[in-house]
Amino acid sequence: MSIINYKSIPYELNDEESVLECLERNNQTVPSSCRNGVCHTCILQGKGDIPADSQKGLSENKVREGFFLSCICRPKSELTIKHGLTLLEAQVIEKTFLKKDVVRLRLTKPADFTYHPGQYITLMKDKLLSRSYSLAGINTDNFLELHIKIVDGGKMSTWVFESLNVADKLNITYSSGECFYVQNNKEQTTLLAGTGTGLAPLVGIARDMIAQGHSGEIHLFHGNRSEQGLYLDEELRQLAKDTKNLHYYACLKEESDNSFFETGTLQQVIMRQLPNLKEAKAFLCGNPDFVKDMKKKCYLLGMKLSDIHCDPFVLSSH
Repeated sequence: MSIINYKSIPYELNDEESVLECLERNNQTVPSSCRNGVCHTCILQGKGDIPADSQKGLSENKVREGFFLSCICRPKSELTIKHGLTLLEAQVIEKTFLKKDVVRLRLTKPADFTYHPGQYITLMKDKLLSRSYSLAGINTDNFLELHIKIVDGGKMSTWVFESLNVADKLNITYSSGECFYVQNNKEQTTLLAGTGTGLAPLVGIARDMIAQGHSGEIHLFHGNRSEQGLYLDEELRQLAKDTKNLHYYACLKEESDNSFFETGTLQQVIMRQLPNLKEAKAFLCGNPDFVKDMKKKCYLLGMKLSDIHCDPFVLSSH
């Protein structure tokens, strides 16, 4: 029999039921989003029977400390849950529409809040609605920056676009994620590539690399179907102009008369510009199909798996 103990109350799991499903069935609220082990919103900490596959993608420290993803955790015996995410209060200090379908939120940074640029936080509307968004800034910023795209039928993005206002307060979590820069080879060529708002963590990573004095070539690719989706184009062109080793490529799937834009799929443009990636490092973010395909291409070109960092943006299933 599988038993989970949560807040000193034992609950029996049904056959093939996850910890998250069991808690929800018993009217316990746990933040969640993708529900398939990708976004890490539903992370909990416990002791007892923690299946290894429920810790996939977590850092070694988190695994040792007993953290697991409740949406894919199906213990076979007893599991005691210690606690979940710690919530912090933040306030909206800026809301700017970068394009008609992309909004930039800037939030107050809670005291002692630090993060690795490229990580993400979970935004909480209330106990029932939460989503994870990547941080687009660096620690020296005195705010937390998020880039949020409106999703057709998306509960959280609709609320952010239509109802969330400057001065409103909301809860956030501490940062999570393994897609960030570590200065272990400052001369290494680095590929940063993302689709849509997958640009957000890449902007943070690029700025962090520059701030840390990375001397190798940094190639930042941002892809979208149309020019409308290239929401930071002018700012990134200026950043590349001001930074000797940063190269920015705005990529359009559709043909364009504007010579500033590269055309073709993002993968095609990358391979055209950087045919030799063997000794490089890569950060890949955004559309899951792009991330999966480009990760495979990088590996087949000789890049070490330990040098390929990924953050696929998976839409919520509820």
